[in-house]
Amino acid sequence: MSTTRSVVRAVVVVTVGAAAGFAATGLGVAAPIDIQPTPMLCPAGIGAAESQVATDNATLGGEQVFYFLRDPNGKGAHVAYLNLATGVAGSQAFANAPAGTPWIGTLPIALAETGAGPVVSAVYGMHTNTAGEACILLPGLDLSQVPPLENPENDG
Repeated sequence: MSTTRSVVRAVVVVTVGAAAGFAATGLGVAAPIDIQPTPMLCPAGIGAAESQVATDNATLGGEQVFYFLRDPNGKGAHVAYLNLATGVAGSQAFANAPAGTPWIGTLPIALAETGAGPVVSAVYGMHTNTAGEACILLPGLDLSQVPPLENPENDG
C-alpha cells in the first residue's frame, strides 16, 4: 500500500471517528458550521456558512439539513454530505434564494434530504463572492444531528 493511500485512509478514519463523537453530543445546531471553509485568492473572503435542522427551524420538513452562506448573491459553492447512520450521501450546488424570501434574502442556499441521524458535510468549491471575486473554497466541515420525522400515531 502506498504512503499516500495510507495517509488518506488514516485521515478518513480519524475524521469519521471524530464526527461520530460530535454527533453523540448533539453539536449540530443553527450556527456557523463547525469548521468554516477557507477562501483563497479572494481578499474580500466570504460570509459564514451555516446549517440548520428541524429542531433549529420549524419550517424545515424534518430529515433535512438546510445550508446557507452569508454571502448575498454569491454563487458557485457546493455542499457534499454523508449520513453516518444510513449511508445516504449526495452533493449539490448552492443556489441563490428567490428575491424577497423572508430572512434569507438573496443568500446562497442548499437543502439536503439526508434522512435522520448524524450527518457530516463539507462546503467547498469555486465560488464568486459578493465583491465579484473568484474564490477557491477549501472544504469546511459540519456535523449535524438530523431528527427523525415526527409520527403523530406514536404520540401516546
